[in-house]
Amino acid sequence: MTQPATPHYQALLLDLDGTIVDSRKGIQNCLRRAMDRLGIQHDGMDLLPYIGPPIQEIFWDITGDEALTQLGIQFYRQAYAQSGVHENELLPGIEEAIRELRNMGYRLMLATSKPQKYAKIILEDFHLEEQFELIGGATLDGKISKKIEVIQWVLQTAGLSPKDALMIGDRKFDLIGAQQAGMDAMGILFGFGSRQELREYPHVYLAPTARDMVEYLRR
Repeated sequence: MTQPATPHYQALLLDLDGTIVDSRKGIQNCLRRAMDRLGIQHDGMDLLPYIGPPIQEIFWDITGDEALTQLGIQFYRQAYAQSGVHENELLPGIEEAIRELRNMGYRLMLATSKPQKYAKIILEDFHLEEQFELIGGATLDGKISKKIEVIQWVLQTAGLSPKDALMIGDRKFDLIGAQQAGMDAMGILFGFGSRQELREYPHVYLAPTARDMVEYLRR
């Protein structure tokens, strides 16, 4: 029988890309395929900043045009459904950390800007879906897309007050979403975000490794 968590948080909301999985290969390959179909030159383009933001923001930044943004999203999702969804690797130590946090008594929820449909598939690929009480993600119809919208859906569905939950993620979007929702956030430094990026936004801790994340939450 698990013991109640010692900190005041009842639940942990975890991001997916750059927090649980290294998704660079799948995302970047699908972005390139979408840009090829849009006729956009991408040789030498740094695609790392596009891992984490909502897909609408990514293609608006790339195209600056609403019609092309919607077309780019369509092309990207076609490519992602075919292959990109399975092109992921677990980040070092994260599987053990997730299982340990669950055993410590935390309610684990996923809160990702990736479509919920694909988030479920990724967790299933690594046999981690049973560790999460709830999987929150964007909807394919665009009604839920921003991080704050995902967080609010998770909190409401789980019956949680913002003060009872902690958002954990690797990009500024995670920390900003948590701030907008009125909840605490932890930044992690073993994903795609940098210390320089994350320290600019409210956080209770910046965890260098998955083990550091666990040890902070054990206090």
